[in-house]
Amino acid sequence: MRPLNSLVLDGASEPLFFSDVHLGEECPSLTEPFLAWLDKALASSKTVFILGDLFNAWIGDDLLEQDRLFPETVLAARAVCQKLKAFTEAEGAAYFMAGNRDFLIGPNFFNRSGLRPIAQE
Repeated sequence: MRPLNSLVLDGASEPLFFSDVHLGEECPSLTEPFLAWLDKALASSKTVFILGDLFNAWIGDDLLEQDRLFPETVLAARAVCQKLKAFTEAEGAAYFMAGNRDFLIGPNFFNRSGLRPIAQE
């Protein structure tokens, strides 16, 4: 998937920006409220920008294919992917810029979530 280099918004709805959620093992009680918030947020916007550190740690996309390591992170990641994929398949647009804790997010995560990476230079 090609990274996003530029974008012109249509003005039909206000874009949603968020960052530094830090989902994962360190704060498992955050996952459920965040997912509930994400449902409401996605219902009110057509364009979403996630600007880094969605997860407290991301050790690679292989994380999504197993259940033993970092179970809270895997649970949160699968749920986020499912919600974002439904959003992008319903004509929403979602973009992601990696932070210092989730810079290893790669093609498998992007394919599962429908997110498009933002070019970083």
